[in-house]
Amino acid sequence: YLVQFLWYIGFMVIEYRFMLDWERGGGVASIVTSAVITGTLLYGAFKSARDSVTPRTAARIATIIIGVDILNQLVLQYFNWRNRQFDINSITGLSIYLFFDIAFIVLVLVFFLSEKPRSPIPIYIVAGIDIFMVIASYTTNLLGAVGTAQITKFMMTSSLRIFAVLLIPTLFIYMTAVLYRKRRLAKT
Repeated sequence: YLVQFLWYIGFMVIEYRFMLDWERGGGVASIVTSAVITGTLLYGAFKSARDSVTPRTAARIATIIIGVDILNQLVLQYFNWRNRQFDINSITGLSIYLFFDIAFIVLVLVFFLSEKPRSPIPIYIVAGIDIFMVIASYTTNLLGAVGTAQITKFMMTSSLRIFAVLLIPTLFIYMTAVLYRKRRLAKT
């Protein structure tokens, strides 16, 4: 995410003069989102290095990351609407995306803030669906860009983004597995 954040800043500096107002707004939203998520991940890494990550800290980190991502999606859809690129497919995609993100927040809060051990399976399922949806969206967009002049720009921007985006559900799966293992060991 730090590399993506720096990439967005460099991209905005180079491309800013060629963008329309609504594109600038979407770019700024992406930069702010990357900055907040990067800061949150660095905070988590700092807490982890000090071995002071608690379930509350993990829940806070997950909620901030997912919440900021939800706000980013809403802002980007607003700018798409301003550009008249908002249709029924956008509404459907946004609804599905928001449903899974909100479900993920609820599952993470229930799992991490619960005193008694809960099954991690629901988090694994939602994270797996999220990973599948990201890969499917990337593949669909890649196939749409093949053979066009935008393929180079797509490969440069989207390949870095998919790598960063796939790391988040993977991190949540890891955090869930570690906490579940610790709770089972404490129980025995």
